[in-house]
Amino acid sequence: MIDRETGAMQLEHGVVLDASFTPQQLAGSPLGPKAVPYIHNLPWESFVVQTRCSDGTPVHLTLSFFNRTLKSIHLYLSQDPADDEKGEMLRRHEAWIRDQLGQSPFRGSWGSAVAAYNPRNDTSNLVLTYGEPIP
Repeated sequence: MIDRETGAMQLEHGVVLDASFTPQQLAGSPLGPKAVPYIHNLPWESFVVQTRCSDGTPVHLTLSFFNRTLKSIHLYLSQDPADDEKGEMLRRHEAWIRDQLGQSPFRGSWGSAVAAYNPRNDTSNLVLTYGEPIP
């Protein structure tokens, strides 16, 4: 679940992701043992983790940090992004944003949420971005 006012995303085991979340908090959380390093090129760091939202929805997340601050979450609503066809996944992601935040795409004081299709790898995901884009 995503809070419309703050952009905080609530996961299982009481884990809350928001713009103040750090790699150290990730390591110390119940997600820590599941987190797989994806990029480590400081000031950028990314981790992949499979978990569930607080409502039980299975999600596959890529958490991207810049200067140890959470900048984006790439989210797939199924555990395996290859499970669904691109058109169906894109529609599911757009519907999820509308259900959570009221509109798709969404822009708020905390950042933005958008459903996107990537033709290079034929997948769709949902992207939450915190703060302003990094130049």
